Amino acid sequence: MYIDCHCHLDLINIFGININDILQNSRKLKINSIVQVSASINEFKTFFPVFSKNFLYKNELPFLYFTFGISPNDLSYEAFDFSELLDLFLHFDLIEHMNNGKLVAIGEIGLDYFHKFFTSQEQKNAFEVQLQLAKKYNLPVMLHIRDAFDDAIKILKNADISSPIIFHCYTGDPEITTTILENFENCAFSFAGNITYKKMENIQKSLLIIPIEKILLETDSPYLSPGKLRGKENVPYNVIQTYDFVANLLGVSLESLCNQIRINAKNFMNIF
Repeated sequence: MYIDCHCHLDLINIFGININDILQNSRKLKINSIVQVSASINEFKTFFPVFSKNFLYKNELPFLYFTFGISPNDLSYEAFDFSELLDLFLHFDLIEHMNNGKLVAIGEIGLDYFHKFFTSQEQKNAFEVQLQLAKKYNLPVMLHIRDAFDDAIKILKNADISSPIIFHCYTGDPEITTTILENFENCAFSFAGNITYKKMENIQKSLLIIPIEKILLETDSPYLSPGKLRGKENVPYNVIQTYDFVANLLGVSLESLCNQIRINAKNFMNIF
C-alpha cells in the first residue's frame, strides 16, 4: 500500500482530470491514503465544500485527508492578522474536521525567495501568523521552503513549534539537511518526483543522510511528475514511481519502504 503525502486535487480538477477517475485508479493501484493540500484561500473556499461533501468522508480506499494553509506564492488573502485567520479557520468548522482526524496539518506555508511573487517581509508575516495557528491547535506544519532555508529555520526556532515539522518537496542540500536535523527533532522530509531527475544529485545525497524514520513521499501533483512522465500532468498514483526510485537508492525492499512510510505518515500526520 502506498501513500501520497501531498497533492493538489483542486488543481488537478482545474486541469480537467476527473477526481473520481483519479480515486478509482488509485484504488486499483493500491494507493492507501492521499493528502489534499491547501495553497490558496480562494481555492480553498471554492474547492473545500465540494471536496468535503463528495469525497472526504467516504469510507473506502484511498482514504482522504486535507490541510489548511496559504503558500508564500498565493498570499491573495490580504489580512494576515491572527484573529482574522482564526475566524476563517472556525468559519469552515475545521476544529470538527481536526477532531475527526481529517485535517492533518497547517500547510503548505513557508517562504519562497525563488519566485518572489510577494516580498520577503510579506511572506514572513504570513508564515509567522500561520505558525501561531498550528501552535494553538498543536497541528503539524507542512512547509514550502525554496531558496529561503536560513530565514525559515530562524522563524521556526522562534515559533517554538512542538508539533511535527514537515518539509514538503524537500530540496535542501546535505549541509542544510544536517542543520535541520540538528535543530528540529520532530521533523520529516517529504520527497516528490523531482528526486528521480538526473540533475538532482544534491537532493539524493540529502535523502541518504536522513534517518528513514523521517522520510515521507509525495507527488505534489499536478506538478513534478517522476521519471519518464516528466513534463506531463502528475496524479497521486504516480507516487509509485517515486517509491521504486527511493527504495533502490536506499537499498531497501519496496515492501519495507512502504511499511516504513506508512509508520512515518502515522507518526507525523496521524494518517494511515
